[in-house]
Amino acid sequence: MDLRSASSYRYPIDVRSSSPLAGLSVLVIDDNREAREGMFALLAHQGVDVLLAPSGRSGVELIEELGPDHMPDVLICDIAMPDQDGYVTLSRIREWEARNDVVVPIPAVAFTASALRLEKLKAMSYGFNALLTKPIVPERLYATLLEMARLRRTLTR
Repeated sequence: MDLRSASSYRYPIDVRSSSPLAGLSVLVIDDNREAREGMFALLAHQGVDVLLAPSGRSGVELIEELGPDHMPDVLICDIAMPDQDGYVTLSRIREWEARNDVVVPIPAVAFTASALRLEKLKAMSYGFNALLTKPIVPERLYATLLEMARLRRTLTR
């Protein structure tokens, strides 16, 4: 698997301590290496602990390995992947959460090149909480992650 954490990234300007995203953990599942690395750089720069998975299957395996007590705070999952698409990937993660009595499911963000309204509706019907389009706009990414972190905190209270 292609996994790295933010601790291995060298920051050109250290904003980690002042970022509202600092300390958040995010799993990014995307089959495109450049997309994963770009997302890694954007998030690590904000002090986010980033895990990367190069396929839907490897993302599900990582969630299973981490276990219910060590799940990331947010999942970002590409929709169009060759081994299993983002819809199947999220379905398998949700099934695993149910089998393992996870009370608060991980907030999930769909990541896609399609900006069609239909794609957003489909993503929401499959259990995604938000949708981001490619190419990524950093401010939109950060705002979405803050929203997902708030959602998770609200549900765990």
